[in-house]
Amino acid sequence: LAIYRIYPPKISYETIWLRSSPQPPFGQRFHKISRTDPCKQLVEPGLGVVSLPRWFFDETSKQCNTFIFKGMKGNQNNFLTYHSCQETCKAINPCAGGIPFMHTDIERKNPCELPLILGNGRGALSRYYFDISTSSCKHFIYTGMKGNENNFASLIDCKRTCPEFDNPCPLGVPFINKMNGNVAYCTAANPTCPPNYWLNDHTSCLLPLSRGNGIAKLPRFYYNFRSRSCEQFIYTGRGGNQNNFLTKMACEEECPVLVNPCGKGYPAMNSESNPLLCSVAAPSVCPIGYYCHIGTTSETTVCCPGDPCKQVISHGNGRSVVNRWYFNSESRICASFAYSGSGGNQNNFLSREDCANTCHEYKYVVNINMGNIFPKFNHAIFITHCGASGPSICPATHWCHIGASLETSVCCPGASNPCEQPLLLGIGSLDLLRFYYNQVTRTCQQFRYTGLGGNENNFLSLRACESRCPVFFFLPKSKPTNFIIFISVSCNADYFCHIGDKEETTVCCPGRATDPCTEPRLDGSGEAMLNRYTYSPLTKQCLPFIYTGIGGNQNNFLSKASCEATCPVVQNPCNDGEPAYLLCASNVAGACPDGYWCHIGADITASLCCPGADNPCILPLQEGKGSSRLARWYFDINTRRCTRFQYAGYGGNQNNFQTHQDCLQKCPENPCSVGDPASSLVGGVQYCSPKQPVCPPSYYCHVGSSPENTVCCPSLGNACLAPMSIGTGSAGLPRWYFNQNTRQCLPFMYSGAGGNENNFGNEASCIRLCPVFRNPCPNDFQNNNYLTIMKCSESNPQSCPPTHWCHIGETSDTTVCCPGAAEPCLFPLAQGAVSNIGPFTRWYFDKFSGVCKTFQYSGYGGNQNNFKTKENCVARCVAQSSVCSMPLVIGYGRMQLNRFYYNSDLRTCLPFIYMGEGGNQNNFRTMQNCMLSPIRRQICPKGGPLLTPEGIPISCLLNQINACPVNGYICSLTDNGDAYCCPDPSNFLKIDPEKLIEKMK
Repeated sequence: LAIYRIYPPKISYETIWLRSSPQPPFGQRFHKISRTDPCKQLVEPGLGVVSLPRWFFDETSKQCNTFIFKGMKGNQNNFLTYHSCQETCKAINPCAGGIPFMHTDIERKNPCELPLILGNGRGALSRYYFDISTSSCKHFIYTGMKGNENNFASLIDCKRTCPEFDNPCPLGVPFINKMNGNVAYCTAANPTCPPNYWLNDHTSCLLPLSRGNGIAKLPRFYYNFRSRSCEQFIYTGRGGNQNNFLTKMACEEECPVLVNPCGKGYPAMNSESNPLLCSVAAPSVCPIGYYCHIGTTSETTVCCPGDPCKQVISHGNGRSVVNRWYFNSESRICASFAYSGSGGNQNNFLSREDCANTCHEYKYVVNINMGNIFPKFNHAIFITHCGASGPSICPATHWCHIGASLETSVCCPGASNPCEQPLLLGIGSLDLLRFYYNQVTRTCQQFRYTGLGGNENNFLSLRACESRCPVFFFLPKSKPTNFIIFISVSCNADYFCHIGDKEETTVCCPGRATDPCTEPRLDGSGEAMLNRYTYSPLTKQCLPFIYTGIGGNQNNFLSKASCEATCPVVQNPCNDGEPAYLLCASNVAGACPDGYWCHIGADITASLCCPGADNPCILPLQEGKGSSRLARWYFDINTRRCTRFQYAGYGGNQNNFQTHQDCLQKCPENPCSVGDPASSLVGGVQYCSPKQPVCPPSYYCHVGSSPENTVCCPSLGNACLAPMSIGTGSAGLPRWYFNQNTRQCLPFMYSGAGGNENNFGNEASCIRLCPVFRNPCPNDFQNNNYLTIMKCSESNPQSCPPTHWCHIGETSDTTVCCPGAAEPCLFPLAQGAVSNIGPFTRWYFDKFSGVCKTFQYSGYGGNQNNFKTKENCVARCVAQSSVCSMPLVIGYGRMQLNRFYYNSDLRTCLPFIYMGEGGNQNNFRTMQNCMLSPIRRQICPKGGPLLTPEGIPISCLLNQINACPVNGYICSLTDNGDAYCCPDPSNFLKIDPEKLIEKMK
C-alpha cells in the first residue's frame, strides 16, 4: 500500500489518495477518492486479509493514534508514520509540561533520577529508561506522548547519560568512557587508573576508618593510626575511603605498622608515642600493671600489660625458636616451652629461676643431690596422682610415690628396681611408718619416713615389701656332696644364675648362653608374677615383661639398667618420654595405644609408638635431631597448607607425615576461598554438614568433597549475587548455581574447594533461596531464561508480536508475552498452575452464559480468558460475543486452509486463508455454514450447560426420563431445535446473582 500527497501552492486539505491493491494482472489501479479533509474522517480499517499497522488522526482527542488496516478500501485518514499524521493534521503538544522546543536550563532535573513514565498516547515506540533502583538501562514501550526526559532512543544514549554502575566512590563518580558509556574498572592485580583517579581498595594511612554505605559484607583491613597496626573490618562495598586494603599484608606494606610483641593489648608508650623499652637488667622501668616482655631483640623487649602468673601458655606468632619458661597455674609448676619470639603473653621467663621467683611454684615431693625431680604430667600439663590401690596408673618410666595425702601421692620419674636402692628417710617433717628392703640381710625392715623425698624402696606394709623383693626366710643348708648352689655362690662355667621368686628357685641352672641378648623371651611356666626385663633383638630395646618364676633363660633381667648394660640398645626416637615398645607403620591403623602415635624413623628400629598429643595439625614444625635427611610433610597451621620439610630421624612430633596424601588425610587444607574457617568452641575448625549446615554469624557451610573440607567459611554476603566459581580443587562434584542475569538455577561441576556461597547441592535448594524466574506462560514452562522472555505491561499489552499475547501478572516479572495468541473469549475457565503466590481475583468470559464471572487465579499458567477487571472482560467479550461481528483473524502457523468469514461491513461471507492455529469464532469451513450460522449468545435459558470433561455441552432427548445424568439439570430445547442439559430454573434463588456474590464476599 502506498499513500501519496500533493500539496498545492495554497494550504488546502485537498489530497489525491492513490492506492494499489494486491498485484492485479495488469499493473496498479489508481483511484481519486475525494477532496475532503482527511483529518476529519473517521477511522476506517478497510477490508482484506492482511494486518498493516497504520496511524489515524482522532478529531475528538486531537491526537494521532495507531490502528490495523486490512489492505483494501478505507479512507484518507490513513498514514504510514506518526510524523506524516502530525504534519498533515493539527498536532497536540505531546510534552507533559511546558511548550515544545522552548526548553531552558532553569531548574533542570537529572533525567537519570526521574521515574519511568509510559505516556498516555496510543503509540508503541521502543525506548530505554534508566532504573535508579538497579543502576541499569532497561527497555520499555513509550506511547508517544506525556513522558519525561528519562526516555532514550537507544541503549547507548541511555548509558552515556546515565552510566550503569553502583557508585562506590565516596566523592564524585568513577571514570566513564564517553564513547560507550562504560565505567573504567580496575583490580588489585591491575590497579592502573586514569590521572586524578584511584583504585578503590588501596592507600592513605592517615584517613580514618570508613565502613562505607553499601549492603555488602566484605572482610578488609585498615590502618589504625593510634595502635599503629593493621586491623580487620567489614566493608559494605560502597563509599569508604582509600584506607581500605584487601589483605593485612598489603596494609602492612603500605603503612608504618608497629611490631607489637605483646600477646594482649599494646605496649606502654613514652612521651614520643613510641613503645617503652625495658631489659632484663632494668625491668622496673615498666609502670604499674605492665611487665617487661623479653623479646628476641631490643625492639621487641617492651613493657606489656598483664599478670604473668595468671596467663596460659602462648607460643607467640613469630618465626623464631627460643627456649623459655612459663608458669602452669593448674599444676603450679614452671616448665620450659619453645617461644616464637613475638606475640605471646607475659607468662614468659628467661630461666626457671625467674619463673619460680615470680610465681608460687608447687612444692616437690622428691629431692636428691642432683636437684629437683619433677613429677609426671599428663598431656594437659596436670600432675598425675597415684595411690596404693592404683600404682599402675604411672607409666613404665615412673614410680608411684605414696605420700601422706593425695597432693604428695604422685608419679615420679626414674623407675627402677626398688630392691636395689638404699634406705632414704626423706626430707619432710612427718613421721610415717614404712618398710624398706635390706639388701645385706635380704629382709624387709621397718623405718620412719618423713613424707617427702626418699626413693622407690619405700613400702606401706611388710607384705608389700616381701612380695616385691627376694627375702630369705632361712639360710641355705650346705651338704657335703651334690649340694644346691644358691645365688650367694658363683656358678660354674656351664651354668647361669636363675633368680626365681624364692630361695628354692634361685639356683644355678645348666646351659649358660654365650650371648643372653640373642635368646628368645621366655615367660616361664610357674605361677609367680615378677617384673622383669627382656632384650628384643628386633627393636634393640629392653622391654618389661612378667616372669612366672620357673623355666626362664638368661634373657631375663631384674632391672632395665642391667639389661641395657648387657645388651646393645638403640637410641630412643621419641622427643618426650619413653616409647610404648611396639613396632608400628603409617599404613597400619590402631597400631599404637591411646595417647601414643606412630613415629616413623629412618629404619624399623626407630619406628615405635611415642607418647604425644592427639591432634598433630596444631603442633609446630620440628625437624628433629640426628643425621638423616628424610623427605617429609607437615601441616602449617597459619596457612592451613601441607608443606615439605626434611626430618633428621629422631625427636620431632606428630606433625610429621611421609606423603602429601597422609598429611591431607589427617589435616585437611583450607577449603575457603577467602579467610579461614570458623573456630569451634573446643578449639580447631568448626565442621558442618549438608544435613546440619549450622555456622556462626557471617559464616556459611562450605560443603566440600569430604567431611574434612565441609567447614564453616567466611560469608561474603548474598549467595545469589556471587558469580559461579568452580573452585581450585581436583574433585568433580555436580552442583547448582544461580545465574543472576538469566535468573535461572543452572548445573555446574564443582572442584571441591575454593568456591563461594553460590553453590547448592540440588536445584531445589537453589530455587528456595534465590529469586528464580518462573515463566508464567501456560505453554512455555521450559523457557525460564529471563533475558529471552519478551516483556509487556498492563497499560501497553499491544507491545507483543502478533503470534503472542500479553499475560497480565501481579508483578512486572509475570507480565510477559506468551506464545499462542488466539481469541480469549473462546477459552474455558483455567485457574492456573500451582504456585506459592496468590490466589488473585480475576474475571473470565463464560461463553455459555454470555456473561463475565469472577474466579481465583494462581498467578501462573491459565489462558487468555483472564481479565483483571470486569470492564476489560465486558469490553473484549460481551461486546463482541456475536460471532458475526468479530473481525477477521487469519491466525498463525504453517497450514493454509480455505475458510470463510462474515464481513459485517459488506454483510456477506468472504473467503480467506486460515493458518491453522489461533483465530476466532468467525471462521467457517464452508460458505453454507457461514451463511446459515446461528448467532448464539447462550445455550441455556439461565446458567451454563452440563459439560463433558472435554468442555463439550451434553445433549439429551426431550421425551426420555432422567435424560440428564446429574441432579439439578433438565433437558432444555434451544432456539435451533437442539436439546442440552441445562440447570433447572426452579433451583435458582429469587434474588439478583450480582447481589448474592457481593453478600458471599
